Amino acid sequence: MIFLLLWIIFTRMESSLLWVKARYNCTHEHLFDELVKRLKMDVTQFNNLQAEKNPKGTQFAVQNGQRTFRVLPGVVDAYESGSADIIPDPNSINYPDHIVEVFTKRKKIIAQRGEGFMWKLEITTKWNPDKLECDYRVGEDVRSLSDLSQCILGDFMFERLDQ
Repeated sequence: MIFLLLWIIFTRMESSLLWVKARYNCTHEHLFDELVKRLKMDVTQFNNLQAEKNPKGTQFAVQNGQRTFRVLPGVVDAYESGSADIIPDPNSINYPDHIVEVFTKRKKIIAQRGEGFMWKLEITTKWNPDKLECDYRVGEDVRSLSDLSQCILGDFMFERLDQ
């Protein structure tokens, strides 16, 4: 009986701490950091799959700035050691529509493609007291990190597979 009582108390304390941390981190800055991690992971996975299937096919480079993240066509930069990095293709600067940027602005995360805004996505955070979690919102729609990454990178990366 005492064990059950202690377990109930501990479980309530633990869930209390979890929601406090989740609510504390329900900010656009925290979402930006998590989204950039996810985008990097997805770009790396695409590049690895592309290297296996079509080594001469398009790959993508990432650039980090202060509260800015860019994905753009890249080229393989081979080192003498045999390892290689993907670096930005110098020609991509001439084609701003071939660049995706993600940045923070006025408590929002903005994802856009090209200077002419071929598309633009505004992402906000909102605490959900019913679920005790942070919602990532595009308009009124709640999205997961995976969904946000697919919205930002999906067409951008996969439209180049045939090139």
